[in-house]
Amino acid sequence: MTGVVSSEGILRASQLLRNPDVLKELNKNFNVYGPQMYFIPWSVPEKDVETTWKNITDFYLQTDHVNVDNPDSVQGFIDLISDRYFSYGGYQSALTHASKGLNDVFFYKFNYRGEYSYGDHYASTTRNINFTWGTSHTDDLLYLFTSSKLFPPLTAEKDVQMIEIMTQIWTDFAIKGDPSPTIGTTTFKWRPLPNLSGQEVVKNSDLVYLQIERIYNTPDNIIFDIRNDFMTERMLFWESLPLAENIKGIE
Repeated sequence: MTGVVSSEGILRASQLLRNPDVLKELNKNFNVYGPQMYFIPWSVPEKDVETTWKNITDFYLQTDHVNVDNPDSVQGFIDLISDRYFSYGGYQSALTHASKGLNDVFFYKFNYRGEYSYGDHYASTTRNINFTWGTSHTDDLLYLFTSSKLFPPLTAEKDVQMIEIMTQIWTDFAIKGDPSPTIGTTTFKWRPLPNLSGQEVVKNSDLVYLQIERIYNTPDNIIFDIRNDFMTERMLFWESLPLAENIKGIE
């Protein structure tokens, strides 16, 4: 079982964007720092670094800096970090394991933000920008492990419900090998990735995953959905780049 949260990149973006001095330095030297921060020189030949980085910034930001007054620019920067550090690697890993056909692979995308978030701690500042932050790296762990030095006990109704759901998912996977989530008396069947052994090519649509989502402080219920459209445009973009770590047979 493996997965990602919807805005993993808050781990770094919150530090860089919520501190005005750091943001100013970042934007002033964006094309110098950017390739190094995202390990582009380690992934492509030196002659391709500049072009590859421009393709990345054009795709996520449509420019060469982050505009914190534009929510789309902020989210684009978060998505860039998310995909480079977490999502694309997780996607490749899940498809690779499924292509070997040895064991079931259960993949999830966690898009629930509760009363508290690790993102505020990663920022290392109380300053903020006019942006609605999403689900940060490690926010899924809030509902599996207490963090008493960082957060008070979770008491909000939906947070308590999420604790019950996440605990049940992990323990059932360990005991039964089936992490299908349950709310009340209703169990939602979580299908693993199909056995992809023998396929010469595996595709984005082969990544079957469980979407877990709800926006905190709304009347909406926690939603489970089985999907096979995992960040399709973004994953195919990374596959199109001349990266040394791209895997032959994943398209």
